[in-house]
Amino acid sequence: MATNNNNTATPNNGVAVTTKGYIDFRIEKVSKAYYKQALDIDTFPYVKTEGHEVLHFTTDKSDDKVHYYCQFLCSDFKIKEVYKSEKKGNVLFLTIKVFKDGNWWEHSEVPLSYFTSNNIHELKKYGITYNPYLKSHFEIYASMLIEYEEAIEKTDKLGWVGKSIDKISFFGFDKASYEGKTPLLSKGNFAKQVKAVNKCIKNSVGCQLAIAISLSSALLIPLKLSNIAIDPAAYHFYGLSSTGKTTALKLASSMWTNPLEKGLMNDWNSTGNGLMALLNNNYGATVCFDELSMATMNLTEFIYSLSQGADKTRCSADGALPTKTWCTNLISSGEVSFSSKVNKQGGMHARIIEFMDLPITRSEKHSNYVQAVYTRFYGHIGKEFVKVLPGFFPQLAEDFNKWKDDIASKLPSGNINKRLSLQYACVCLAAEYAQAIGVLVDPEKVEEYLINNHKDARSSCEIAYCYIMDYSKQKQKYFRKEFSEYDDTVKGYCKNNRLVIFKDVFEDMLRLINLDPKLIIKEFDRKGILEHEKDRLTKRVLLGDSKHTMYVIKTDYDFGGGEAKNLDTIMKGSEVSLAPVKAPITGQRRKLKEEIPV
Repeated sequence: MATNNNNTATPNNGVAVTTKGYIDFRIEKVSKAYYKQALDIDTFPYVKTEGHEVLHFTTDKSDDKVHYYCQFLCSDFKIKEVYKSEKKGNVLFLTIKVFKDGNWWEHSEVPLSYFTSNNIHELKKYGITYNPYLKSHFEIYASMLIEYEEAIEKTDKLGWVGKSIDKISFFGFDKASYEGKTPLLSKGNFAKQVKAVNKCIKNSVGCQLAIAISLSSALLIPLKLSNIAIDPAAYHFYGLSSTGKTTALKLASSMWTNPLEKGLMNDWNSTGNGLMALLNNNYGATVCFDELSMATMNLTEFIYSLSQGADKTRCSADGALPTKTWCTNLISSGEVSFSSKVNKQGGMHARIIEFMDLPITRSEKHSNYVQAVYTRFYGHIGKEFVKVLPGFFPQLAEDFNKWKDDIASKLPSGNINKRLSLQYACVCLAAEYAQAIGVLVDPEKVEEYLINNHKDARSSCEIAYCYIMDYSKQKQKYFRKEFSEYDDTVKGYCKNNRLVIFKDVFEDMLRLINLDPKLIIKEFDRKGILEHEKDRLTKRVLLGDSKHTMYVIKTDYDFGGGEAKNLDTIMKGSEVSLAPVKAPITGQRRKLKEEIPV
């Protein structure tokens, strides 16, 4: 008998053969040499022949001699795919190829249970012939093929499936190919990915934050099953500077899959329906979208749908279409603020968490190294993370609430901040649990950055707004109701609920109180209180015979007298809860009033 690269054996005389609808199931004696050649085949004692049959080899010792035999086991078949269907009760199905009548025939949705000795008779309908005396051996051979043929494992859901914390399982890994639009791929190995990732995140809180957010999606379903009401959120890195925003997204995506392939790593250049399809049936792996400026759909509706975990109901001529559902966080990047693209109402600021000009890569060298890491190693850390999570389930709610309470104590009170403390706690808990698999994300540093970012984006903006309004109110001789001729003693004017102020005056005022004008003006724009031209954040205003570059700030301030209103009042309908930081700001404003320059 000769062997070949297809792991088949060429039978000699005496081997069972198929003849017109009849199979001889007798045990045939074979030579020792023939038996030894069969030993070299990986699936021994089950060996395919070039005649597309599978033989079972065995030995027997009698009269102090060893005798060698083989017998027909089944007709040739291959297992192409193994997949789980949550829709059909988490049943395992196969896609198989069967050799019959000189051709290969493919059959899908073949239940794995048919390959057991009790149900083997069901395989006749697919053209598989088998030896009824060797049912148990057939079952063993089929299980070997699942591994030997390197069949693709598929699932119609990615992430946690189950209705209770003690009965959920994570689908979509190992030799995985998610059946939806999110293939999960891996390269390298877990130990090498951890070692490389730890080196590139050591001194970068931005990289650590990206990884913590990426892994946090795997906590959403377990937290919900632990009676903690937390919804998916969007985390957005933005700014004009090259700080590594896209690099952060690809590093985050590499926790789960190949970040250079579409699936979990995408761009915003798609319809709303297309983006929903990318989220559909994802229950635990963070999805990334790059270049927000490319988005053309209604982003307000998209964010509401993201947090609710479901697309709106759609109908066709034949009735209601299946609703797309998910439960995963989203990471985004772009040059512009996400909040500037959505309506400023309905708790949007509890659904979008933004990071402006966060330094993610420290240098060009560091950036190149991070890119090399996620190109060479990906897909292993997320897999190991979800493997260790069940060990934390008994203490999950307790651990989460510790983070939530600690974070809430460091934030101003208010409904929005209370909701944000849930999101921040989820990210910090993911960072803590990541250490259990050796990924050295520092949860305390992540928490510190989240809180500082929260305060910087809100308190500084409030301080700047109140200071400028107080200044313009107290020094009305420098801020006239309106004027048409340029006067270098005038710093700006008020007209139609707008405070118009010269660009250099505005920036100098903010520097005086140690605030970054660039940061503040972007925050003003993000919050929708800045009126500007399309290609810039300023307006060119004609005063007399010349144009001047000025900032135009929307305001309902009472410049004629009375107490100045705060920023919450100006942003009508907004849920940006800045009022809770009023106490420390009041002291700051009192100090500023004494230092306002003439």
